[in-house]
Amino acid sequence: YALSLLRFPGRNLVFLVVIAALMVPNQITVISNYALIAQLGWRNTFQGIVIPLAGVAFGTFLMRNQFLSLPGEIIEAARLDGAGPMKLLWRVVMPMSWPTLVAFSLITVVNEWNEYLWPFLMSDNEKTAPLQVGLTLLQNNEGGNNSSRGQMRDAPFSMWDSVSFLYTDPYGWANMTAQQHSFE
Repeated sequence: YALSLLRFPGRNLVFLVVIAALMVPNQITVISNYALIAQLGWRNTFQGIVIPLAGVAFGTFLMRNQFLSLPGEIIEAARLDGAGPMKLLWRVVMPMSWPTLVAFSLITVVNEWNEYLWPFLMSDNEKTAPLQVGLTLLQNNEGGNNSSRGQMRDAPFSMWDSVSFLYTDPYGWANMTAQQHSFE
């Protein structure tokens, strides 16, 4: 909200820092986040898994663009009616931005649900582990296929996949090329 509708010095610089944060993968910040969460005593807790993944720069970028796309006349009319910054945010801007906020929330939840590395590092018991981490713990505890004997047993299948791909790939390329020329 502040990056889009409030005027203050350094606003564009703050936005550039947010854009730069979009370029940093989550895996880069794992060590510092782990140290912070461990220091707070949040290991093996749900807030230790969820909170570091919830604050993403994509949300700031998305909501800023949403706020900038709102009609300026409505914002100006609310200001003329005496709405301060907080009243403008909660009574005017947020009701018009609910679809974007819901879409961002769904994207974030799906992203966090599919995350494996962070929950694996944060939870080492089955009470707080999400499904994919729990399945890994179950496989390791119940004797999964981690032995060299199991890997050697599965090697011929992967070799067969490679050989069948190399055998059928030229035909696949010929088929795609023929289809492309038939549409021209």
